[in-house]
Amino acid sequence: MEIRRIFGVRRPLIGVIHLLPLPGSPGWRG
Repeated sequence: MEIRRIFGVRRPLIGVIHLLPLPGSPGWRG
């Protein structure tokens, strides 16, 4: 299923986005 592939790619991206001060991420609010 492609869903697994999307999750596998999105998982590390979420971790990077959390560290980056981008709008819409928890790090941007704090």
